[in-house]
Amino acid sequence: MKRLTWLLILVLVACGPAGNVKPIASSVSSSVPVTASSTVLSSPTATLVLNMNPEATSELLFTPPPTLLPDKEQLMVELLKSQQCKLPCYLNILPGKTSINDAAMILEGLGARLIRRENVDDSLEYSYYLDIGDPMAPKATPISSALVYQFLQIRAKSDNGPVQLIHIGIRADGTPESSDVFRRYWTRYLTSQIFAEIGKPDELYIGVKGIGSGKGSDLILVYERLGVFIDLGGSGRETNICREGEIPQIALTMDLYSPVNTLNRYDFNEYLGDPKYWLPMENAIGIDTQNFYNLVSTYPNACIMY
Repeated sequence: MKRLTWLLILVLVACGPAGNVKPIASSVSSSVPVTASSTVLSSPTATLVLNMNPEATSELLFTPPPTLLPDKEQLMVELLKSQQCKLPCYLNILPGKTSINDAAMILEGLGARLIRRENVDDSLEYSYYLDIGDPMAPKATPISSALVYQFLQIRAKSDNGPVQLIHIGIRADGTPESSDVFRRYWTRYLTSQIFAEIGKPDELYIGVKGIGSGKGSDLILVYERLGVFIDLGGSGRETNICREGEIPQIALTMDLYSPVNTLNRYDFNEYLGDPKYWLPMENAIGIDTQNFYNLVSTYPNACIMY
């Protein structure tokens, strides 16, 4: 099962072939004293600079009118922030529990637009758009219909059956305004917040090329025991991984499923472990999953430069 359709629909740049990661050389040695602004970590593959002062929060120059009606927008915000709906739950839809009919009612009650209903792999699949922002906002791209796009799919074996899989694709269009909107709505889906909510992932992978021709950081978080597969691309503020010349574009893909299903990481990305595409974090930057989790849990705003 390949979950890249929404990326093509939204004209996202996929993580394409590239050579092995070449860490940025650093003149700072591991003997430099730790300060409030930086900590230097040594690894077999690179010198990693931990930036404790990530970029300042961008100021919203204007308040764009929402695509959703105010009451529906407020309801979506409440659902996104609800502590009663932890991953793999999303917008009160819990794989393995919520029926697909109830899930459709939740999404349509929020103002989502049904764009397709079809049978896929012997399952029934509904596809929706639920965009946020102002279609006439300054700096909007020619293909924009909103500042932040949200594409959702829900899948079940039958009309009355429980949801087996939720696929969510969210993209900010690269403007400061859209980044602000993303961070206002989906803060809990940044790396540090995901760690705080559901703990240490089973595995972490880093995109060799990254979004935007290598000027961003792509991080995949795998929680097979929970039924959570997340691909988060953006700046260090989102991923806690920094690269020089980062672009502000943010993209979040989540595949949420009941862990009783026979799904695994390769169902969602067959290139995991391929050195041309996705490397385990330890192979890419010399920090294993446990140490990265400990670091980000201790310093939620930390950003590892490599």
